[in-house]
Amino acid sequence: ILIDLILLSKPAYRHILYNSDCKNIWKIGCILILLEAYCFWTDAFRGITSISYRSHVNDPFLSEKGFYLSTVHFLTGFALLYGFIYIFTRLLHRSIPVVSGNGNSYPYMLLHGVILASIGKFLFIPIIIWRENSTETSMAIHIVLVLMYFVISLVQIHSVVSDCSRTRSCLIVLLAFIVKAYFLTRVSGLLQEFV
Repeated sequence: ILIDLILLSKPAYRHILYNSDCKNIWKIGCILILLEAYCFWTDAFRGITSISYRSHVNDPFLSEKGFYLSTVHFLTGFALLYGFIYIFTRLLHRSIPVVSGNGNSYPYMLLHGVILASIGKFLFIPIIIWRENSTETSMAIHIVLVLMYFVISLVQIHSVVSDCSRTRSCLIVLLAFIVKAYFLTRVSGLLQEFV
């Protein structure tokens, strides 16, 4: 199953979501948000964004505050992405199952699906480890490839959970990403005031 998940197989996603008891998937979601926040806080993403919550004052408490702001940034981004995927699915795909085959509601299964799709973000760990020996360009390419893998995984998961075509899932996910990016830039502007 793990190899099929890495290869983005729809039956593997369906099996994990509907046939396994994912009680601790919320812990994986928390770890992934903290991982992304740490990468952002340590300027590992500086090749693709100019936003930084890192304080340049030599005070450890102000530096730590930047980590918490990064965590709020990514938690807000996750909530916005989930919310916009849910809203756009409701608007563009009218026949959403209210209860899935295993008795869970659609919003619950979608939440689990978004977290499961985020597992590919563990590939950010090499950026943390080899950041000192990498160029800005190679780090930016690595980040873009991981994000593309996440988007493709999210399209597959959405297609499984919503029972719609990949084309429609791709449209919904891309729209959600665009709207999320718009709102997240506004949120990051507000968070910049706290640095």
